[in-house]
Amino acid sequence: MFIKDKTITLRCAEPDDAELIFRWENDRDIWRVSGTHVPYSRFQIEQFLLGNNDLVTAKQLRLMIDLNETGESIGCVDIFDYDGINQRAGLGILIDKEHRQQGYAQAALALCIEYLFHDVMLHQVFCSIDETNTESLRLFESLGFVPCGRRKSWLKTSKGFLDVLEYQLMSPKNIKATPPLKGVGGIKPAPTDRFSVFTPDYLQQNGIHTDNLLFVPYNLPYNPNLKQRSRNLRNDCQLSEKLLWNQLKGKQTGYTFNRQKPILNYIADFYCKELDLVIEIDGASHFNEEAQKYDKERDRQMQVLGLKVVRVLDSEVRKDSEHVAKSIMTQVLSMTK
Repeated sequence: MFIKDKTITLRCAEPDDAELIFRWENDRDIWRVSGTHVPYSRFQIEQFLLGNNDLVTAKQLRLMIDLNETGESIGCVDIFDYDGINQRAGLGILIDKEHRQQGYAQAALALCIEYLFHDVMLHQVFCSIDETNTESLRLFESLGFVPCGRRKSWLKTSKGFLDVLEYQLMSPKNIKATPPLKGVGGIKPAPTDRFSVFTPDYLQQNGIHTDNLLFVPYNLPYNPNLKQRSRNLRNDCQLSEKLLWNQLKGKQTGYTFNRQKPILNYIADFYCKELDLVIEIDGASHFNEEAQKYDKERDRQMQVLGLKVVRVLDSEVRKDSEHVAKSIMTQVLSMTK
């Protein structure tokens, strides 16, 4: 099986990959992440690759990540706990140390998710990440995974026990086919895991101050002190914001957008709850070093909430707001296919 984009290819692991996998599996630095406690032998790995690397019968599949330009194998994606009846599977990824922080993990997971949703026709994929693994948390959140639970004191380490966070990503086809929750007899349904997981403890553990935040069911946490300011911004907005709003309002895109939406201690230019999407318009004031540092931290905090952040230039919106709106939707929807 070969799945590829411009930079990488995913393929089934072969017996010839045993030596490389042997080196990865016996790297003690990643044992806590992989749940390994004892070393693997070459024989064990070869036997797995010869007979157990099968999604249907063994419920697991290892895909190697190869660079298109050189053919070098730089990591692997593991599909595990495949459940054909309930249409779900777990995901994990490993990138060789020399090739990390270059976008390969995100590209590989995106290809794998597309394969699982489109070809295997799964309903959902999931992953488990320990609370200290911030890089993995950001990686899976950037792909649309949302927190759905926490296992307290789940992993024992030399420094004590760690919590493990559970994440899910639903197939967009199944999400659209599911009707929204409705109240019965004037009683609201219980808050979904999607929003109830964002507790003060969760945000504080991810470096977000919660002193001024209000936590309301069905909504993202926000600072109520920003409500008046957001009203003022809606009444006195920039030309580019008016132009883009004309393209987004009234479900013209098929989705509902809000503008000047308080989220955490920030005000997002545009927000779509259905897509977990924030759109920001960047003018000249965003291009200095201090502003870019501020925007980076702001985007990080949005991503902790499972939000995708798309930034567009003020000049491009003024030039052709319709084209910008269409480009945003094409980009965002392609991420969830």
